[in-house]
Amino acid sequence: MRFLLASIIPLALVIYVLMMNPQSVHVKLTNHIAYDVPFVLVVVVLMTVGFLVSYLMNLGREVGFLVERRKWKKREETRSLVESLYSAAETLYGEGRKEDALELLKKALKEDSSFVLAGALMSRVLREEGRLKEALQLNTKLKQAGGQNPVLGIEMSRTLLAMGDYSKALDELKPLLKDKKAPKAVVLRLLVEAHLGLHESSRAIAFQERLVKETPQSLREKEEKRLTGLLYQVALEEKDAAAMLKLTKKYPKFVPAYMAYSQLVEPKKAVERLQKGLMENPEALELAERLMELVAEENHPAEAIHFFQKFASANTKSPQSRIPLVMLYLRLGMFSEAVKAAGLIDAPIAMADLLRAKAREANGEDKIALEMYSKGCTEGLLQRFKCQECGAVLDQWNDRCDSCGTWGAVHLEYI
Repeated sequence: MRFLLASIIPLALVIYVLMMNPQSVHVKLTNHIAYDVPFVLVVVVLMTVGFLVSYLMNLGREVGFLVERRKWKKREETRSLVESLYSAAETLYGEGRKEDALELLKKALKEDSSFVLAGALMSRVLREEGRLKEALQLNTKLKQAGGQNPVLGIEMSRTLLAMGDYSKALDELKPLLKDKKAPKAVVLRLLVEAHLGLHESSRAIAFQERLVKETPQSLREKEEKRLTGLLYQVALEEKDAAAMLKLTKKYPKFVPAYMAYSQLVEPKKAVERLQKGLMENPEALELAERLMELVAEENHPAEAIHFFQKFASANTKSPQSRIPLVMLYLRLGMFSEAVKAAGLIDAPIAMADLLRAKAREANGEDKIALEMYSKGCTEGLLQRFKCQECGAVLDQWNDRCDSCGTWGAVHLEYI
């Protein structure tokens, strides 16, 4: 195309020569100087100029291509270096060497200030180190350099949340809801955190409910647990017994709701709900202990015995299910029944030996009781509160694990 464009004038002249057949071109330089140049020579000169222009244009194109190729190669080398620095920093971060990771990330961003992954990791490390002002300065700088990348907005909002500036965090997050490139689950979860920080519980719950709906079925269980914990937290803060009752019906496996409900209502209603909760959650023996406390207060032994007998019969595969019945008999002074019930616990559980010993001692069988006490005490700890999510052992029951923060995962175990 460039060749044709460069040759169009001489080609037109050639056509003119062929058609009109002129002999020469009169060239007048001044009033006294003029020449008659053979037309063929004019055509040859013009064609030569045309071809020269075409050649120069192609040469310029080749030079431009080589320059672009060199720039591209340099960009690739820079990108490779930056990715290598980021990968090494990520490894160091995983090993807990955060300061070393920060140094590599600084070098990566110095090479390429628009490398979002390096900026996001550096922001996270600074937040974890408590250097929130530095993290905010970094986020601001990256947003100015990187434009509208949603990852930068998310990192900025995380830093603002860590600083307790929930209103500004909301300002960062709201536009991201409309951004199709932004990870919706992450944005919604941060919105929940921001509204909780502003004590806007209803809006936090609304966003969490939306998050549950938008989460794929395979991952929904975790988000539903978050929602349950949030609903429970709000009901607990407001001491809302009706909301707590609704929670036990909607999420029958959520043990803390039963425990909290029993603290908010009269004993009779509490007993009924705790019984249903224990049948739904036979592993949650903390419910059994709470039940026994209420039975002692209300003095309805026959109903309690009937329920715990039913509970033990319904969970024959679990030797621990008989322990509450033995403990109840002991509380009520029914020592012979306690001995019989304890004898049915067919498992090497130290608590069972201890209960048998107590029952024998109360029944006047001191020698046998002493042997059982000795066996039970050598087994070590007899009961513990353990998180079923992360395995952490707590000193007492809590509605939320101190270690992993999971709601409703701590249960009483007899060992």
